Amino acid sequence: MGKLKKKQGTSGAVVNYISRNKAIRKLQITLPEFRRLCILKGIYPREPNNKKKLTKGSTAPTTFYYLKDIQYLLHEPILQKFREHKIFLRKLNRAIGKGQKENAVRIQEMAPKYTLDHVIRERYPTFIDAVRDLDDALCMIYLFSMFPQTNEVEAGVVEKCQRLCREFEHYIIKSRSLVHSFVSVKGIYYQAMILGQAVTWLVPFEFSVAVPHDVDFRVMMTFCEFYITLLGFINFKLYSQLNLVYPPQLDQTALDAEGGLSAYKIEEKDAIKEMHPTADVTLKKNESVDQKVIDSLNEKLKEISKEDKADELKENFEHSDELVNMNELEQQFSEHEKFKNLFAQKVFFISREAPRLSLEFIIRSFGGKVGYASGKNSMFKENDPRITHHIVDRPLEMIPTLHSNRSYVQPQWIYDCINSGRLLDPGLYAPGVKLPAHLSPFEKSGDYVPTEAIQFFAREEEAQNNEVESTNGEMVDEKKPEETVEMTEYQEELAKEMNKVVKKRKKTSKEDEEKERKEMAIGMMNKKDKNLYNSMMFGKRKRALLASKLKEKKLKLQQKE
Repeated sequence: MGKLKKKQGTSGAVVNYISRNKAIRKLQITLPEFRRLCILKGIYPREPNNKKKLTKGSTAPTTFYYLKDIQYLLHEPILQKFREHKIFLRKLNRAIGKGQKENAVRIQEMAPKYTLDHVIRERYPTFIDAVRDLDDALCMIYLFSMFPQTNEVEAGVVEKCQRLCREFEHYIIKSRSLVHSFVSVKGIYYQAMILGQAVTWLVPFEFSVAVPHDVDFRVMMTFCEFYITLLGFINFKLYSQLNLVYPPQLDQTALDAEGGLSAYKIEEKDAIKEMHPTADVTLKKNESVDQKVIDSLNEKLKEISKEDKADELKENFEHSDELVNMNELEQQFSEHEKFKNLFAQKVFFISREAPRLSLEFIIRSFGGKVGYASGKNSMFKENDPRITHHIVDRPLEMIPTLHSNRSYVQPQWIYDCINSGRLLDPGLYAPGVKLPAHLSPFEKSGDYVPTEAIQFFAREEEAQNNEVESTNGEMVDEKKPEETVEMTEYQEELAKEMNKVVKKRKKTSKEDEEKERKEMAIGMMNKKDKNLYNSMMFGKRKRALLASKLKEKKLKLQQKE
């Protein structure tokens, strides 16, 4: 028997995709509400393979979504809140139109509200998934924390963003997670290692921001609303891992006077209260409990919490979708452990013209102590003899009093020290001196490497080699000359034997063998992997072309000079 013909429009792309207009009609909401709902739920437009079949030959621009995604939105609780909000606005406008002020106030107080807690749990099943998506959240929240109060951006949103930023910075300081920082034209880049994940974010400079009028703030406010909830969840979890109280106490007078990190008081939780909430009641009833037993219990609980920190990291990766090599992570952490106390036992004073918030955050993240010119909460005054480094951004002639027991440096010294992982020579960064090139720590393979970077790395290698030679010099001198002579003779004999064997064999270069191996590997790939490999190679060629153009541009400029 012949095969039954399928009816048109019952399978394939026609069933899997739905246009945006049909989706809006299906959900019975407006276009702004649909856009907002898609942003919160993480649903994006899709590009079908054969668009002409869906549009029936029409060339008009049409946006398509997966039908499964739209059906998933039908059961979303936020959708019901949108409908309740419509009814609320209708009642409020009717009361205002009739002049019923008391009724309008009562309706305003009963405005429907919704939370995004369930959305965070759905989009990020594990905590490590949320940490991986932290880059965009931090960039958006730091951007909104710099905005002034306008009709588009409410004051409450800006205050929330500022509070979340300071709380996250306090976690970085306590955990010593900061790795790199780089000052660019766009702002200041920071990179921290949080649970084995490299989190990079951009902080704008502290200038007065002119809010542009050609930006759709409704879309940005939706992203900001979601990211505020996400960062609140992450901060709570990170503080809990360090056994810290969340949210930290806020000193409003200090915040109004000078702001910054000093306005927040970070406190540790009581280990007994955290693990046993009824401990206080039992201790009050039983007055004969010995105080020494309680102290020993506290010490044991602290030791257990320290041992569990390493286990929490492994558990996060066990439950994550991607398998991570724990040996590589331990190696990265060990490298960071070497210089996370880079500024320990150092006292810094920041002049009023230097960027205080950024410098204070970096110095405290590496174990240093900070004092600053403006503010009553400063730990050190300008004339304190304990100050080891004075950060200024003006010529020495404009400094009223100079102290001989401290080093005067420009702000770039702080950023270059943490990027290089060691304390650099303060004389190269003295006030009024031409500064060295500020090199980016985020370079990839194939990118343009300036000559200043090559010279800097050459100096570092030479310094390390000198250190190794100085430490191992005695051991080298103790070697017997007879052993060295025997080793050289043995190597010469080996080389002669290898040359005889090579002459008998067919000469094949290593480059040809490597090329053949690559071609065989590419031939064994499936279509998906081959496309991915081609896109990777295209990116490498693009970076190499850009690097060569920059080199040519530099040569032309040098020739003109």
